[in-house]
Amino acid sequence: MMCRSEYLRRVPAWPIRRTAIASGLAVALLVLVGQAEAWTVDLDGGSRAVTAACALLATAAVALRRRSPAASALLVVGALVAKDALGGADELVVLLLCGVVTAFAVGALEPSPRSELALAALLMLAAVAVMLGESGAPSELLFSALALGAPWGAGRLVRDRTERAGMLEELAIRREHETRDRVRLAAAEERTRIARELHDLVGHSVSLMVLQAGAAEQLLRERPDAAIASLVSLQATGRSAVDDLRRALGLLRDDAGSGALEPLPGIDELDAFLGRVRGAGIPVELRVEGDPVPLPDGVSLAAFRILQEALTNVVKHAGDASARVLVAYAPDLLRLEVVDDGDARAAGPSGHGLVGIRERVAMYSGRLEVGPRPDGGFGVAAELPLGGPGA
Repeated sequence: MMCRSEYLRRVPAWPIRRTAIASGLAVALLVLVGQAEAWTVDLDGGSRAVTAACALLATAAVALRRRSPAASALLVVGALVAKDALGGADELVVLLLCGVVTAFAVGALEPSPRSELALAALLMLAAVAVMLGESGAPSELLFSALALGAPWGAGRLVRDRTERAGMLEELAIRREHETRDRVRLAAAEERTRIARELHDLVGHSVSLMVLQAGAAEQLLRERPDAAIASLVSLQATGRSAVDDLRRALGLLRDDAGSGALEPLPGIDELDAFLGRVRGAGIPVELRVEGDPVPLPDGVSLAAFRILQEALTNVVKHAGDASARVLVAYAPDLLRLEVVDDGDARAAGPSGHGLVGIRERVAMYSGRLEVGPRPDGGFGVAAELPLGGPGA
């Protein structure tokens, strides 16, 4: 629970300074009003000096209501007791006003049980003041109790609501931090997975390059002309490996649990995965545009993972829906799109699947659009450049 000192530390300095100036001006005005009433009120045999002094003590004590609410209220009621004991004027409206203001401050600013103890002390002093007065009627006791108890209760209500609002704000901030931590962790896990897969891809490409280089060496001795095709293939494999390696630099690779040697999927295995999605009860329509071309291993893997994550989200969140998958080939671009007609859902960053999609698209400097569609449903559209490194 946020205490008053913590709350004040969070508030900017200028609003606090401006509030202090306004409060000081209000207290100065209250002191002037109190003195004006003390020097003009009908004394009815009382002492003018005692009345003015008690009015000054009560109004000046209001200035302490924020720093020490209980002391401020006790000084006000003490001034009331002193006025009646020393023979001041019978009635001073300014003392009643000061009592209401400081009682509210006790309820709003003092913690329990100090606030309740201060209220009890105020009521006892008020009862003493009534008994020192001329009438001492029970109605005056009831009036004093209401004059102090009602503003104190209002102050407690304000304090409770303020503390509740502070707790809700802290809870919201904590949840926001937890959400950011989950997204950061999901991104780190996805980067580790990408790095592991690219490590295997590059290792495969380098092994293939070694075999192609050995074949070219044999052909150079026996059939030099035939070695050209092997060298061209070697160059293409090398470029692909360098591209994948460049994109994988900077990604953390966790060796724990990376011993599995399962073959990595690619875009060619999309039909088999769509069959599994259809088996889960989601009708899926696949449309291929353009002439399919061989893709670099890294791009093929990224494309498969993007479609896999998008369709997994459909299975998890779209309910009774159908999906459409688009794979569009262009000379320098591969466009992927998954659209479902289920209930639109938030495109927030907290889902691990969307985090993984964003990481893979960003690694290839591509473009990604995720969110509800105007005609209903939800869509994921990604573009992966097919150019050279950094394309």
